[in-house]
Amino acid sequence: MMTNRKLKLTMAINFFIATLEMMMPAPVWANAPVESFLSEKDYADFTMMFAPPDCDDPLFLYDLCHHAHARSIWGTQRAEEARLDSPWEIGVAERFEKAFGQEISLETTPELYELLQRVAIDVSISLRSIKKAYLRVRPYVYFGEGTLIPDDEDALRGNGSFPSGHSAVGFAFALILAEVAPEHQTEIFKRGIDYGDSRVIANYHWRSDVEAARVIASMVVARLRACDAFREQLERARNEHRSMRHTITGKD
Repeated sequence: MMTNRKLKLTMAINFFIATLEMMMPAPVWANAPVESFLSEKDYADFTMMFAPPDCDDPLFLYDLCHHAHARSIWGTQRAEEARLDSPWEIGVAERFEKAFGQEISLETTPELYELLQRVAIDVSISLRSIKKAYLRVRPYVYFGEGTLIPDDEDALRGNGSFPSGHSAVGFAFALILAEVAPEHQTEIFKRGIDYGDSRVIANYHWRSDVEAARVIASMVVARLRACDAFREQLERARNEHRSMRHTITGKD
């Protein structure tokens, strides 16, 4: 039988681990490179620019309307797409492959694969402080409802809803992929928008979580453009894509 002292120690350890997990950036790839493009001093403090709406804010009514609409389309093909948009890690990039026009993987597009890995790390780290600052309750918790991805509910229940990490990484990927393959920019941008909207439909985020995430993702990508390593990696990814496109289609 566990003594009171051991019980208290166990509870303290579990609380400490849970706190660390909440403070850490969301996972990216299991085999992601250790380094990001940016260093700690390069990340903007987004808590100075963004905040979720309070319950008495008219913008919260906007969130509620989108929540009601999202629930009304459960059972449709769009809801199934939202469920399929749920994977994290490499699954984010995979959801852009059709719009991008080719497979995105370590084997087929190593330069692009590494570029997206490192961008995802920077976006995730950029969201860490603002998520911790507000710890906004997710809609499925607020209403005591289910989601389209039940297996993720327990893990994300205590993780801040504002802004949406999935939406931020997805929109950052859309911006990058449109530069690498400008001939597919319309499809890529639409996929980036739809990917974020899927988080509202799945009942994991409020609409304002997703919209803030898109703006923050744009800011992070803008900051990355001042980084030499990012620009060099982006150019290698472009050249990789041009080479593969020429091999497949005969066009540059």
